[in-house]
Amino acid sequence: MTHTPTSRPPEGPEEPHDQSATGLPAQSPAPTDPSNTISADARQPRRPSRRGFAQAARFLLFSQDLGGTETDAAKAARWIVPLGLVLGLIWTAVFRLTWRVYGETANMALVPAFAVVLLECILTGRLLVMGATRTAEQITRNGDANVDAGPLMPLSAIGALVLCMTVLAHWIFLVSLRDLTTWWPSDADPRHYFNFLYPRIIFRPLILAPIWGRWGILLATTVGRPTPHADAATTVIGRVMGPRRLLLQTLLPVILTTIYFSREQNRFIGLVMSLLVFAATFLASVAFARRCGGQTRHTIFAAGLVAQLAFLAIYRAFWPLIYQ
Repeated sequence: MTHTPTSRPPEGPEEPHDQSATGLPAQSPAPTDPSNTISADARQPRRPSRRGFAQAARFLLFSQDLGGTETDAAKAARWIVPLGLVLGLIWTAVFRLTWRVYGETANMALVPAFAVVLLECILTGRLLVMGATRTAEQITRNGDANVDAGPLMPLSAIGALVLCMTVLAHWIFLVSLRDLTTWWPSDADPRHYFNFLYPRIIFRPLILAPIWGRWGILLATTVGRPTPHADAATTVIGRVMGPRRLLLQTLLPVILTTIYFSREQNRFIGLVMSLLVFAATFLASVAFARRCGGQTRHTIFAAGLVAQLAFLAIYRAFWPLIYQ
């Protein structure tokens, strides 16, 4: 029986074919278009910005953490000062509503001022008030000043005194507000294009005081390091805050203060007021950090309260210069 040799294909370049069926490694795919990659990344879901706002609100109103990472803390930190603007609008709404219902007594808005102080003590600024009382206890404590007071520890005599003085100071400054003739920039002033953004004179400090108070928290975390026993939120926000972030957060209160309280004859009054608030808050933050061995949740909130009361006191002192 004759064996017939198998015919072999002619020598030459092989035609490309699918190698997946042979078990051999497949050829590397052709490079993709970079534009397609960018568009794919852009289509990936991102965390909404409202999450940072919600974290900042929980931190300021309910003393909860800012998040597990520095990225979460940075997102929440950028919303702290804008949240102060929201709280200022709430102050103004409560003051205006009670003012319409109860009016004035001897040309003083007694009930509206009390309503705003009550709102601040039970919701919008209760952590600032308690921070000031706990910080005063730490500073005047005979024992170890670096031991932070727990939330359930009863107030001492000095803490109760600071609490009463803080509430009384807020009420006195708010009662002293006057509903003067509303002022807007004249047509010769370039700011007259934004007259619709100018509230009544009596409402302007109500809007700005909470903004300065929340800005003071960021200043305290910037100028002082957290203590070793500080909570996670204070530690992480202390790591993410720096001069550049603080400068960006300072723009909102400084710009609004300069716009609302600078007139044709005294264009630098608002800027001078801002510098004085900065000086008072900076000195208080440094003093708290040095006496308590660093910043804690109580000391940064106490610094925020100092900034808030300093603004109200400076505004009342500059009253003749602003509205002369």
